[in-house]
Amino acid sequence: MSCASALKILICVIAVPQVTGFICYRCSYSPQTEGSRRECIEKPEALGINSRLECNSTSFCVLQEQYNIHLKTVTSYFRSCSGNSWGNECSKDYTHVTCRGSCQGNYCNENDVGERYASYLEKHKNDIEGSGHINTSCTVLISLLCSLCLSIHQLVL
Repeated sequence: MSCASALKILICVIAVPQVTGFICYRCSYSPQTEGSRRECIEKPEALGINSRLECNSTSFCVLQEQYNIHLKTVTSYFRSCSGNSWGNECSKDYTHVTCRGSCQGNYCNENDVGERYASYLEKHKNDIEGSGHINTSCTVLISLLCSLCLSIHQLVL
């Protein structure tokens, strides 16, 4: 091998960036968005090269799903890469169960199929069923407070 050939190879090795990390899927789903792709939830690999994101070795592949308790449907879902772990847990408010996941490794955020909420709902079945009573109690309390405020307002006038 000539010196010129060796020099060209050395320059190529130095000039080509070394990938030291992994690839995550990147996509989003929302039923309200025109042309929304359900494949993001069910088959992210079917979305092609644009759904892949290179992440550095200290990053995390992440995902988040949001499930509407009353409509009984996934209302948003996305996959991406983050510099921080989002944990692997679900939380609930009055209308939604939101589940987040984090992992490290090539395409590690592909195995989720948008059903983390189901195991959360099963584990917290009594909390979810009782949430209607909480909402009803809150509605009654707010109604009573409004009536009280109106009564006070009329006395002041």
